[in-house]
Amino acid sequence: MSKKNAGWASLLDFTVDKSDEKPIYWQIYTIICNAILERRIESGAPLPSTRSLADQLGVSRTSVVDAFEILAAEGYVETRHGSGTYVAQLSELNLVSAERPTIGAQDTAGRKGDSGRLQRLADIGRSANENALMTVPFASGLCTLDARTRDAWRRTSSKYSGSLGDTHRGYSSPLGSLRLREQIANYLRVSRGVSCEASQILVVSGTQQAMDIVIRTLLSTESKVWVEDPAYPSSKAALTAHGVTCVPVPIDGHGMIIKAGKALAPEADCAFVTPSHQFATGAIMSVPRRLELLAWAEKTGAWIVEDDYDSEYRFAGRPITALQGLDSRGSVIYIGTFSKVLLPGLRMGYLVAPPALVDAFCGCRALLDRHPPSSQQDILADFLAEGHFLSHIRRTRAYYQEALNAIVSVLQEELKGCLEIQKPDAGMQLSIALPDGVSDVALCAKLREHGIASRALSPMFEETANRRSAVLLGYSGFSIQELRKAARTTGKVIREKLQGDRSAQGR
Repeated sequence: MSKKNAGWASLLDFTVDKSDEKPIYWQIYTIICNAILERRIESGAPLPSTRSLADQLGVSRTSVVDAFEILAAEGYVETRHGSGTYVAQLSELNLVSAERPTIGAQDTAGRKGDSGRLQRLADIGRSANENALMTVPFASGLCTLDARTRDAWRRTSSKYSGSLGDTHRGYSSPLGSLRLREQIANYLRVSRGVSCEASQILVVSGTQQAMDIVIRTLLSTESKVWVEDPAYPSSKAALTAHGVTCVPVPIDGHGMIIKAGKALAPEADCAFVTPSHQFATGAIMSVPRRLELLAWAEKTGAWIVEDDYDSEYRFAGRPITALQGLDSRGSVIYIGTFSKVLLPGLRMGYLVAPPALVDAFCGCRALLDRHPPSSQQDILADFLAEGHFLSHIRRTRAYYQEALNAIVSVLQEELKGCLEIQKPDAGMQLSIALPDGVSDVALCAKLREHGIASRALSPMFEETANRRSAVLLGYSGFSIQELRKAARTTGKVIREKLQGDRSAQGR
């Protein structure tokens, strides 16, 4: 027997497992592929005929033909007319089997690429994956959907359940559905005082994609951007991932201190702000500060990115008009999302661009993922047009106020004489300020041991001089009973922590 035939004889010492969930043709393909990749079958070796191999394996010839066709399509074998099928001439690389071994976390060593960038993105990925699994009180970012909202969404979506392909057989505009953009424009003009037309709106997958489009289009590795200190971690991460320099600007009770920004980086290219409800202090940017920021942008030619998250949930007084509504020079790029107020899994948000930027943003969006999901846009457009969204906002606003009152009441009872709890006027999270010297990171770790999710404020600061210690508690997505119980546990843990720290310091 020749060496080549001996190789095939060795290869044929296997049996097909007909009880395996993997199709028979795939089992045959995998075994032959592995033999080729591992060099157990040499390049140029002839394969048995499909009929011969089928007889030896006790399977149908069709299964063998299917396996051979996949091998040929992927370039592992080649068919010579009138001669048969042969193993192709493969490169001399150290090939691995089709059943690939587990690749270690450090297997990028020696590879080309920016190792620092890889590490930063890997850190972000691990954190995002871990936080995605958090569904215990007081995890943030969860939604509250009552029976009326669920029923309204079900009825709205049922109208499109059988229409796939009827109206969306081709690609649509990267800007998004015109009808949805018209509904969003109407909503923003009435509820937030945003000055816009549907033609200025891009439908995006959420705040993160909106920021990514802005960064890719307007900024570079030479750019400097004012960011609030503290700031939403994901916005800073998006900027630094693109090599942009973040300039941390301190916050006080009136929002970003514009004079400080001018002193730190007077010619910055852009400012990222959350003026309606600062993350994570809850501060609302005063009108004088807003006008000062707009004047700086007009004078220097800088852009302002307004992230208007949580603006729907204000519990005291009327909300201040969006910063974009005060802009008469086209400096503000306005970002909003349905993730926080409706459903994170919907993956739907919006970006309101100055007219001069619409085409560029549209081009960037087209390169990223072409356009938003068409059917989801139809459903959301109807949901807005029929008034379901505004009704949902009214109900959840009342519910969140009740939830906040319940949490604060329990915490005040548990921490009476120990710590003062300030109730915020807006938003979906409560910030508990801690005395100097008390570690919010350590406290969050202790709460985690008791099954409580929380976020520490201090790591969100860039500058040590600005740093303050606080614990952030999200209260959306949970029943009042769950929140009361979690607040009771949280209060006890905080009290024990404060008393323990004081004892250790001899007070």
